[in-house]
Amino acid sequence: MTGDMITGFFDTYPDGVALLDVETGTVLRANERCGELAGCPTSQLAGESLTALSPDDWTPRSPVGVLLSRARDGRVTFDWRIERPDGTCLDLECAMRTVGDGQAVVTVRKRHSGVVSEADNDRQELLNGMNDAVFVVDWEGNYIDANRVATERLGYTRAELLSMGPADISPADHARRVDERLQELEDSETLVFETVHVAADGTSLPVEINARRITYGGEPAVLSVARDITERKERERRLRTFEQAVEHAGHAIYITDTDGTIEYVNPAFEEMTGYDSDQALGQTPSILSTGENDETYYAALWETVLDGEVWQERIENERADGTRYVADQTIAPIQVDSNSPARPDSRTGAGADSVVKFVAIQQDVTEQCERELELERYHQLMENVPVGVFRNTPGIAGTFEEVNPAMVEMFDADGMEDLVGRPVAELYRTPSQRELFSRKLEREGVVVDEELRLETLDGETFWGAVTAVKYEVDGDIYYDGIIQDVTERRESERELRLREQRFRRLFEDHNAAMLLIDPETGTIERANDAAADFYGYDREELTVMNVHDINQLSDEEVAARRREADEEEQNRFIFPHELADGEIRQVEVDTTPIHTGDGRLLFSIIHDVTEREQTRERLEHQNEQLELLNRVVRHDIRNDMSVVLGHAEILDEYVVDDGQQYLDAVQEHSEHIVELTRTARELMETLLGEDGADPGAVELEDVLRTELNDARAAYDDATFTGGESLPDVDVCGNELLSSVFRNLLNNAIQHNDTDHPQVSVGVEDRGTTVEVTVADNGPGVPDGQKEAIFGKGEHGIRSSGTGLGLYLVYTFVDQFGGDVWVTDNDPTGAVFHVELPKAN
Repeated sequence: MTGDMITGFFDTYPDGVALLDVETGTVLRANERCGELAGCPTSQLAGESLTALSPDDWTPRSPVGVLLSRARDGRVTFDWRIERPDGTCLDLECAMRTVGDGQAVVTVRKRHSGVVSEADNDRQELLNGMNDAVFVVDWEGNYIDANRVATERLGYTRAELLSMGPADISPADHARRVDERLQELEDSETLVFETVHVAADGTSLPVEINARRITYGGEPAVLSVARDITERKERERRLRTFEQAVEHAGHAIYITDTDGTIEYVNPAFEEMTGYDSDQALGQTPSILSTGENDETYYAALWETVLDGEVWQERIENERADGTRYVADQTIAPIQVDSNSPARPDSRTGAGADSVVKFVAIQQDVTEQCERELELERYHQLMENVPVGVFRNTPGIAGTFEEVNPAMVEMFDADGMEDLVGRPVAELYRTPSQRELFSRKLEREGVVVDEELRLETLDGETFWGAVTAVKYEVDGDIYYDGIIQDVTERRESERELRLREQRFRRLFEDHNAAMLLIDPETGTIERANDAAADFYGYDREELTVMNVHDINQLSDEEVAARRREADEEEQNRFIFPHELADGEIRQVEVDTTPIHTGDGRLLFSIIHDVTEREQTRERLEHQNEQLELLNRVVRHDIRNDMSVVLGHAEILDEYVVDDGQQYLDAVQEHSEHIVELTRTARELMETLLGEDGADPGAVELEDVLRTELNDARAAYDDATFTGGESLPDVDVCGNELLSSVFRNLLNNAIQHNDTDHPQVSVGVEDRGTTVEVTVADNGPGVPDGQKEAIFGKGEHGIRSSGTGLGLYLVYTFVDQFGGDVWVTDNDPTGAVFHVELPKAN
């Protein structure tokens, strides 16, 4: 830009313009508008830096040096604050770029200032001095001015451009938005967007448009500055390619700042660690720590990466679900170019200023480590397994090539060297057996559990079970195998035979009926004398019978009983067996599989349980009667009383004063009967086991709030407090927990002799238990009745308690593993305490 152009630029530009020295950042020259904004003559601005013009307590987002450095690569926009001589401060919008000869041009205006005013005759020279393409567009969408960069970039003459508009140099999809963007400018002073310009030769050029409303030639217009963003788009494309590569990488990748805060994780990181990006971002890699590395380890890591070096290691980390994995990890520093401004690091000072971020790459090697560990375990197993492991060459002259420590111990050798190289045949009690075994292995390729008489180096004999496989390694044949000392096993087998003989004697002489049954056919293989006496058959007759001849169930029913027994993991069955005289007896059969010299049999012991089963059936019948009574109470009586109450409500409109007391008595007693049927139903359901399921987790807040609301609705002349804020806690209980609190709340009102009953509910968390209190202002409970009131120590509903409801309270709370008691309230009344264990 020539001196005349600079002068014209300074004189005609409607905003403040200043020329800065790039090296010192001081003002070389400023126009009158700068003086107006600064509140001082322009001569006082010369020699001042932008920093000196700012308030002492204000910090810019970027230092002047950084802004000047960035201005070398293009136009830089930023905000700045100045302090005027009168003490007032002004926020400015600034734009800066270098213009050569170590100088930079800065344009300034008030933040959110008005539109650009009309330029004078030198504005064309000003436009031509700008590095970006500049267009002036009227509100009809036509170009009315353009600078030299615009004509050179697009390949049109200025006259051609002035006969066109933005829609003429835009692709169709962009051209359709021209009117829309002009409309947006009517609502705002500026608009920044990206579009595409098409040159005269058809070349497409991506640009960033910075549009602003101005006055041009006395008429409203739009000043459009188009910046070539081809290189930026290419950088963005390369960045997207890099991001896609990182996103699809099989290794976990995360990036942190120099404080260790995670700024990015890729999908592989999420999959490997179980932390999604929302959970990981803003955290540090310590979320993966197992807590086993001390401060010395992390100090060494930080010292390495902050010095610009790469840290490589194999580390064990912990996933979000607590499981662990092993990773090969590389942490590398990301450093800025040496010409770029450095960001000081609080840890190392200026020595590590060029390190701005860290990138870490992890490869899950858990399976590899497990394989390595498995191989190590295999070697350890071979070293420590209590059976001999060997490799030898084939044939009668074969020698040991490898042995494990168990082989050394088994053959009483001093060390492996006593066996390696020794002929295998020397360890056989009869060397000819070695030849037979070798031929068999050569012929079949594998021999399993061949029991041989072997001999130690000290001449002691033992039985060894040998399993060997023929292998070919690099053209050479080897026998690999194991030897297990089975001397004790053979002795155990002999002992087993003796035990079987003792079992036979026990079987014959026992006074309980016993049968040995073939599990495949059901044939009775053997029966003792007690079985013959019970069934009324001779032993010879029983041993030619099938168990199905005496069992009165069908095959399908027997199979069903066995399936039930398998599910319950027991081998006890109840069957109807027919005796020789035709009588049917219920028997309990305990069955155990045993192995005898005759093979696998079922050993069954039979007990006559006919009387016991009859008693059980009688109890079941009684339960059925209770269930019938429960249905009558639950449905018939309760439904009829509901009808009575409904008719009583209708009669209320017709009964005169003299009969009102009788009608009130009918309603009161009817409601009491309904409540009694409800209480009786809950008692019977408990006895019958309908709601007596094992306690589970119950939301205490939901149960208490529901019962309090019901009580308020039922007793509108009473005051209930304490239910406004209840803790969110689960306690042990089931559906009957609501009955506990309903009975306590009803009891607090029904036995209250005051004109205005008051009930207060409290809840206190006691760690492993929760205590609920129900306090009233009634007559209270005498000390002599505080135990008997719940029927504790009494016989259920025959107790001397005040009512069935409190007996149910005690019964249900006891089922839940809790406790209930009563104390005196202050000044009058009773406090009922219910302590319930928390649910696990």
